[in-house]
Amino acid sequence: MRSCSRFFNRARLAAGLMGLIMAYQHHAHAAPPACPVPAEEGWRMMRRGFAERFNDVTLTNHLGEKVQFFADLVKDRAVVLNFFYTNCEKTCPDTNIKIARLRRDLQPAFGRSLRFISISVDPERDTPAVLARYGRMVVAEADNPDMPDWQLLTGSAEDILSIRRQLGVVEPDASKDRDPSQHSSMFIVGNDGTGRWGFANASLDVELLNMRIKRLAGWTQSVRYGDIQHDYAALMPGVQEGPKSEEKPAPQPAANLPVKGQVKGEFLALERHGLPVRFADLKGKISVFSHLYTVCPHGSKAVLQAMRALNEEFGSRKDFHQVSFALASTRETPSFFKSYAESLSVDDSAPWWFTSLEQPVLEKFVTTELGLKAPRPIPAEERLNPLDQYENDLRLVLVDQKGRVRGHYQVFHPDPGVSQTAARSLREDVRSLLQSHPTAAASLKPTSPNP
Repeated sequence: MRSCSRFFNRARLAAGLMGLIMAYQHHAHAAPPACPVPAEEGWRMMRRGFAERFNDVTLTNHLGEKVQFFADLVKDRAVVLNFFYTNCEKTCPDTNIKIARLRRDLQPAFGRSLRFISISVDPERDTPAVLARYGRMVVAEADNPDMPDWQLLTGSAEDILSIRRQLGVVEPDASKDRDPSQHSSMFIVGNDGTGRWGFANASLDVELLNMRIKRLAGWTQSVRYGDIQHDYAALMPGVQEGPKSEEKPAPQPAANLPVKGQVKGEFLALERHGLPVRFADLKGKISVFSHLYTVCPHGSKAVLQAMRALNEEFGSRKDFHQVSFALASTRETPSFFKSYAESLSVDDSAPWWFTSLEQPVLEKFVTTELGLKAPRPIPAEERLNPLDQYENDLRLVLVDQKGRVRGHYQVFHPDPGVSQTAARSLREDVRSLLQSHPTAAASLKPTSPNP
């Protein structure tokens, strides 16, 4: 099924590129129409001077800076603009991942001349402090000084509505338009310098979005069209040349994994079956540790997905175990964790503890023993929801049979390339450690809730 989907996506991309080739060839023989309107899904061109109608309203970005929408953000720039809200759990997380990928992929062609603009449609909730917290989650601030800028913005409801009206992304039904969850999932793409503007559906494949952003916002003919023949050959290698084999790097031998620390401390807790557990019970096993934040809609989901993949591959072994810690509360009880694990389709017999620790014990163990950052209390004004009380270090920690910390893995990251690489490296390192100390694999018997 995956190969069929990949072929379908490539076919769509190839069709789009062939359309560009024909348009480019036609351009050499005829003047372009005054207002081209390509008949493609998720694509709409607007006439020159579109941005000149923008009201120059004042907004506030996630850094707390006051900015003028047109003069500071749009004028003489290439921009990709969308609307969002921080409490969105449906389309926004996927859009954020695409923006992170597009920033990286478009950097060679645009550098700092391209700006991503995300404006909240829930300004009453999304204060500058909340946007600052959200910005850290999606990594709006890049380490690379040449990475395209990403501004997260809020302002008055009236000013934001005026921008949406000018861009044509309002619902005719006023009551529906006031519901943040009904906001448009479109990118408004344009270049004030060249006068080229259009829409692109944010649900499209990243490769198609990449191509269309270049086509609309590119400063030069070469950026807008690129080496189309080269792109076509890369997307459909079987047409013009044989597919190139991709060599995967060999797993790093366990002996070469760094030793980042030694677990010397201890903890005592109740796991999901109500049984007492401690670190000493893991002696002689490969173990993977994580923070568990059961009300987190983004980071913990990625962490749990990575751990479920580990459980599926190594869960039948007696020498492998996983531990997910949560902060102790009246909510995070053994019975709650049992139901929580069931909701994740984690079997009762799986070698995976779901447990909680009191704040001082949890902070000391994850920082002193596992080498993670201490949980950071989130000020009330920055919380994305009332239960959003701590910002945790969500890296997974690999500990070997001798209690030595062998790696930290950032399986949650807005750039899918980073998170996928981390998850793959973790699986390879677990496999390598298990092979260095082989123990016969055997299915574990379900743990009885009554010892």
